[in-house]
Amino acid sequence: MSEPQGRQPKTPQERLEALRELLRLVKGWNKGHNATLTGQVVEPVTLYVDDKTGEAISPPVRNGMLVVEDCYGGQENLPPCLKAAWRRFGDAVDAAEAEETLTRHAENQGDLFQAEIEAEMRRVEGELARAALPERITLIQEQIVGIVRQAGRRLTTMEVLAELEKVNGAASEGSTKQSLAELTRRVILTSATDGYGKGYGLPEWK
Repeated sequence: MSEPQGRQPKTPQERLEALRELLRLVKGWNKGHNATLTGQVVEPVTLYVDDKTGEAISPPVRNGMLVVEDCYGGQENLPPCLKAAWRRFGDAVDAAEAEETLTRHAENQGDLFQAEIEAEMRRVEGELARAALPERITLIQEQIVGIVRQAGRRLTTMEVLAELEKVNGAASEGSTKQSLAELTRRVILTSATDGYGKGYGLPEWK
């Protein structure tokens, strides 16, 4: 018999959604904890020991973290900083529960845990953004897009060619036309006549 395989990591989008939900839960825990420390009247803070696990962390936060762990294929695959922040947060809450009091240390660890969740969300968002990028473009195509963006208006083929000559010292009309055609085909640039002028411009110029 083959050994059972470990859990497989889920998609970046699924990881991001799980992190967003965890962030919402931790923010709620932090808000209730901080309000209790300052004597404000709020709903009871979800800080108590679970009868089955002995853990003091709010079940919603713990369950939210379990979903995140599953999205990464298990706790062992969590980013080290997020895993460490989760451990410190849990230790701080356990200590506070053992003393039957709410502490500034638990508050600080809650804030730090929240910050690590936000940092990991930014990393996953970057991963999604990179995956959404079209296939790589050539250096000349990249220069053309930059020239059009800097101009802030549509440019004709001859205007683009003239700007490329300024940048590179020389430019081929044939290569420039070919690059413009490819950029238009991939909708990185559009060709039209509108309020931004006549020629090649950015897709968002409508």
